[in-house]
This record gives sequence, structure tokens and C-alpha cells, in this order.
Amino acid sequence: MRNSKLAACAVALAAAMAACNKTPAPDPSNAAAAAAAAAAADASVTQPASGTDVVTAGAQSTASDTTAAATHAAGTLLDSSGNPIALLPFDIDSVPMSTASLGDLPFFSLPDGYGPVNRPRQTGFARFPFRLGEGLHWVEGASWNSLIRIAPEARSGKEYSQLEVRRIEAPVALLVGDDISTDEILPAGARVLPFRSSIPELARFTFDQVDETYSTRAAETRDTSGHIIIAGANYGQGSSREHAAITPRFLGLRAVLAVAFARIHWQNLANFGVLALEFPDATDHGRIRRDDVLVLEGIREALATKTEITVHNKTRNENCATRQNFSQRQIDMLLAGGLISWLQERRELS
Repeated sequence: MRNSKLAACAVALAAAMAACNKTPAPDPSNAAAAAAAAAAADASVTQPASGTDVVTAGAQSTASDTTAAATHAAGTLLDSSGNPIALLPFDIDSVPMSTASLGDLPFFSLPDGYGPVNRPRQTGFARFPFRLGEGLHWVEGASWNSLIRIAPEARSGKEYSQLEVRRIEAPVALLVGDDISTDEILPAGARVLPFRSSIPELARFTFDQVDETYSTRAAETRDTSGHIIIAGANYGQGSSREHAAITPRFLGLRAVLAVAFARIHWQNLANFGVLALEFPDATDHGRIRRDDVLVLEGIREALATKTEITVHNKTRNENCATRQNFSQRQIDMLLAGGLISWLQERRELS
């Protein structure tokens, strides 16, 4: 996640705009509109990102030759479990349609409450897979790409996307004790510093003094559920380096549940959109094990009302309470997906 914006293909817009499978609004003879609407059939074709922004694009697409596509891409398309996805012949009648208005090509009209971030960027050729039943078909053509986000004026009443803090269901990737320092989260020294400007490379060293398998395991769920860390008292003590929050976030960290936090690291976690919650009862730390799946519901509502968030251990069918100590500014940052997104919203409103 990347906590800000992701590049996306033309067919992603229909997945964001159309969750209904109703009577076709676009003309089925229009291959471009059909191709865009087809993405609504399965949003798994596009990758969700962490952050507050929904990303989309418009495209003028044509169906490519199935045989050539299959020859070119056989074995290269995998689902989230790593299994091959079949490439199917193109059949316009099998493409699900949506009643959402897509506007005139080359630009889509956006659903209510969304607005563009940048001027569309045109590319002469792009190639996108979109879902047809249990398989995929390639679409090729010119594309017009633009980042979009929830419009600031719509934030108060907008139903938020999965990219924002609302609900977390994720496994515990790491269980640590008291006094974990930022040096243990992300070491310093000559071995690591050459990679300081490359977050993907730097992330490989995250927690390697505590559990050298952490970065590999965390990366497996980075683009799906993300993961959670359980910690004892004084988590994040030591230096104030922000990279100790950045690299776990890059690896998909959604929340840290701790007995207590060191103040500066607690602030850094909020800066990068990571939910940092405390156990009122310290013994709850010992009731959770690595790989337990935890569910946090109603996060947005609890943050708004500054109330406790109940954590349900789905693996053990147990509940525990967590408390928040966020300022209103931190709450706004968390709801926006982090400090950078929050500052951008303020700029747009000014």
C-alpha cells in the first residue's frame, strides 16, 4: 500500500463505480464501454492499495485476438493465491453490464463524490486483463489515465472505500515483548544505510534482528489483508527515525496493538496511517498468538467518537478491548490514510 496513490488501468473505473449487475446501460456493440463495465464482475483484477485515494482511468479499448493473447501471456496471470487464471475467448454477451454512466470516451464521468487529482495522461497503447466468468481476456488500446479521490466536499457523508481505515481483518505477523526499539524494528549501520532511499529494499531488513522471516511473511499479505503486530510496553522506544514506521507500513502493516507506546514512534505510526491502539488490560497481550486472525470493526465510527475498539480474535473466538489516545488531528490523518494525504486534502480545501 503505498499509502497514497496507485496507477490503475481503464477497467478499474467500472469496479470502483459499478457494484451492480443490472440491465445494460452501455450499448453492447460498443466494445470499449463493455470492456470497462466488465471490470465490475470481479474487482480482484485490480490491486487495492492502502491510502485514501481511489485510482481510475478512462480508455478506448478493443478486444485483442484471443489466440495471440493466450500465446503471449500463458501462465503469466495469477490470482491472489498464485494459481494460474485461464484465458478465455471473448464473448460480448458474457460481459456483465452496469447502469452506471461512464460518459463519452476518451473520458469517463465520475460517480458522485469523486473528483480528479491531475489532468489525464494519454498513452498510445496499453494492455489490460479483465475478468470474464472464471477466466480473463486481454483488452488493448489507447488509454487516458487519471488519479481520482473522494472530493473534499463529499467526505463527511461519503461511504469510504476499503482503502481507508474502516475495518481491519488481518493475521498477526509478529508478536513481541516490552521495550522493542526502533533499532530492532529497522536497524541502522553500514549494512542498511545504502538502501535508505529505496523503501522496497530497506523493507527487507525490517525486524530482521527479531524475526528474520517477518518481511517475507508480511509481504505475502501486503496487497490483500495486510497484517497486525502485537507488542508489549514501550513499543518503539529509542531513536525517532520515521523509517521504522515507513517500512512496516510498506509491507502492509495495518495496526499495532501494544500495552504502551513510545511517544515519538506512536506519532510516526499515525503519520503513515497505521492504527496504534493500547490494551487497557496488559494480560490481553498474552492471549494472542502469531498467525491469529484479528477483526477490528467500526474503526471510523470509534475514532470519530473516541471510544474503545473491540478486537475479535477470529481464530480463538475471543474478544478484548483496546483504547485510543489520538488527538483530533491524528484521527483526521488516520481517516485520510496518513499525513501526506491529510495535507493534500487541506490544500484542496484552502
